[in-house]
Amino acid sequence: MVREIVVQPYDPSVRDFFEREKILLLSGLGTGCEVHHIGSTSVPGLGGLNIIDMLLIVPMRSSADLAAQTLKSLGYARDDTHGDKERIFFRCNRVYGEKKVQVELHVMWRSSSAYKDYLLFRDYLREHPGEAARYFTLKQQWLRVGKREAYSAKKAEYIRRVLEKAGRKA
Repeated sequence: MVREIVVQPYDPSVRDFFEREKILLLSGLGTGCEVHHIGSTSVPGLGGLNIIDMLLIVPMRSSADLAAQTLKSLGYARDDTHGDKERIFFRCNRVYGEKKVQVELHVMWRSSSAYKDYLLFRDYLREHPGEAARYFTLKQQWLRVGKREAYSAKKAEYIRRVLEKAGRKA
């Protein structure tokens, strides 16, 4: 079954959900880890999918493998179809209040520079509300055009351009 992709308006309650999930993760994983809210729901005013993207930064690659068992005990399932050489990807479904929420957790390690792009993109949109509004409009347009693959490709290109504007160091 393919889940319908719908861009929803910004929901400020997502911040509370993130804070609770962050506490849960850090209490299970201990010191040396950082948890950041990333993705569209991390930018005030920016609408997004009904997905909370989170970034877990662990000290080293081997720490990510160790964290996997703890994440499993917290209800997260590893999804190797979305991971890559710089990231291990996990998902879980939560109920927050009366809302069902999907959490997508990107686990990366400090030696990876790729996690910095997630934070740079988020911070740029937070500092430039006009760009965030433009991104929201574009996401709605991309979804009207067609399939998830097309949406993802257009989104990736847009993110690349924003990262260049934000001064990403290649």
